[in-house]
Amino acid sequence: MKRMYRGLLCTLVLSLVSLSTVFPAIPSVISYQGRLTDALGEPSAEGTANLVFSMYDNATGGTLLWTETHPGVTLSGGLFSVFLGSLTPLTDSLLAGPGRWLEISVNGEAITPRTQIGASPFAYRVGTVDGAMAGVMTGDLTLLNPDYFPQKDAMAPASIIKLGFLDGAGSISLYDPVDSKSGSSDPVKRVTILNDGIVMFGATEDDTTLIVAPNGDIIAKGQITMGENSSPGIQTSVLGFQNTANGDSSTIGGGSSNVTYGAMSVVAGGHENTAGGDGSTVSGGRHNEALGGYAVVAGGEENSATGPHAVVSGGLDNAAAGAFGVVPGGNLNQADGEYSHAAGRRAKALHDGSFVWADHTDEDFATTAPDQFIIRAKGGVGIGTNNPSGALEIVSELGDSAVILPNNAIGSDELQNESGLAGTFSSQTIFLTQCGPMQTLTSVTITIPAAGYILLSGTSTLEAYGSNSRNQSIMQIDEAEGGSYTAPFYAVTGSGNYDSPSRRHYYSMAVQRIYTKEAGTYTFYLEAQPHPQNGGDGRTNMMNPTLTATYIPSAYGAITVQSGLFRAIE
Repeated sequence: MKRMYRGLLCTLVLSLVSLSTVFPAIPSVISYQGRLTDALGEPSAEGTANLVFSMYDNATGGTLLWTETHPGVTLSGGLFSVFLGSLTPLTDSLLAGPGRWLEISVNGEAITPRTQIGASPFAYRVGTVDGAMAGVMTGDLTLLNPDYFPQKDAMAPASIIKLGFLDGAGSISLYDPVDSKSGSSDPVKRVTILNDGIVMFGATEDDTTLIVAPNGDIIAKGQITMGENSSPGIQTSVLGFQNTANGDSSTIGGGSSNVTYGAMSVVAGGHENTAGGDGSTVSGGRHNEALGGYAVVAGGEENSATGPHAVVSGGLDNAAAGAFGVVPGGNLNQADGEYSHAAGRRAKALHDGSFVWADHTDEDFATTAPDQFIIRAKGGVGIGTNNPSGALEIVSELGDSAVILPNNAIGSDELQNESGLAGTFSSQTIFLTQCGPMQTLTSVTITIPAAGYILLSGTSTLEAYGSNSRNQSIMQIDEAEGGSYTAPFYAVTGSGNYDSPSRRHYYSMAVQRIYTKEAGTYTFYLEAQPHPQNGGDGRTNMMNPTLTATYIPSAYGAITVQSGLFRAIE
């Protein structure tokens, strides 16, 4: 016989708030108990029943939101008990609407009317805090953290989050339970959310206070540290990895293992760079250090700017130790003097006010006195030309006015009137002994101001007689007296086979020789001797010997000797 169930007494013992595993303390099912009765209100007989539970969004009709079937539920005096959600899970969104109704079918017969689902204690808690997707809260709300604040007084624990609202405008504040720097046990405000933006507070007034405004502006004071960095200094900003800002108001923009010590110093990035001077800067690179006040190392590797206001732009192993010294780059350059400048390779501006440019030659090129401007350019220095033909070449449309010299400088048209010319003349007649060493006829001494050439010219008149065979003389210029004649610097003059041994014969003799000398004083000798093959009765006299010396600066070109003559090579 089909039985009609006319009534149902039920009790919801606990209700579901959230199924999320983030809050495991909240039950994930609804415990449902009921009692089946007949039309007369009598409890149903003992046995089992197939129960179907369905949830709708309306008291009648509406949309079926969830259903779950419990077959063979045991009845005891009409009483039964099930856990809704144990077979078909319940979700938070299922209860998100304004109203939910539960319909129960017993052995295929739906019992009416449907039962409206109300709230339970867990449902109130879920709706306000745990896992809530949205909602509106008014008034003041204080959330406690018993892990930080043991309950000394149930009414007076410190809060870590406080929400306050007044006339629709309010704030949300987050508190730190312990001030790690001051040691205070009072909570410290860390974050406050206002209509004007988000304010993040540091532990002390020297720490970061960061304001994120609604328009996107970020306003901060104090110190900012991001990454695995440390910032012992006051009002520092540190980014990157394992950087340390020791200097007050110093900044490290990135990189790794960089350090600041000076106040207001900056390391923009790179690796293992140090800004040690107040206001100093290292822009990047590796193993660079700016130790002088307001010194700068722009980059490169192993560079140092230790002088105040010194600058090293880059390169490798450069150093600017002098105040206001500059090294624009290169390798192994030093600007040690104040206001000095060193560039190239191994340029050493060791003195104040000095400027050094050195080519790529691997050897030091250093100043010897203050305020020098020295250049090492083995390829030549060109002004107005990129292909200098000498140590210095100037090409200009100004002609002779291209180089302006002081009034007391020596011009090319003045050389003939300048000291640098020396000469001797003798009216003596010198008898040359047979088979002896070279005999001095006369000598000349000259002092030259700089390295250059000395052109020597010697003349004499040979008087020969006493032999009707060979009777000749050999004459030369030498730096030492005595000795023998040296080819090809000597001249031979004279003859033989005379018609009368008593007849005298006269010949003009001339020799020239060129020496290359450094600045200094030098003495040269005009000397002669009879030809070794002269006849035994011959007589050889040298009359009126002269010797002149002319200094020629080396800047006028190299000089070569050909067959006893000379010519200048431009």
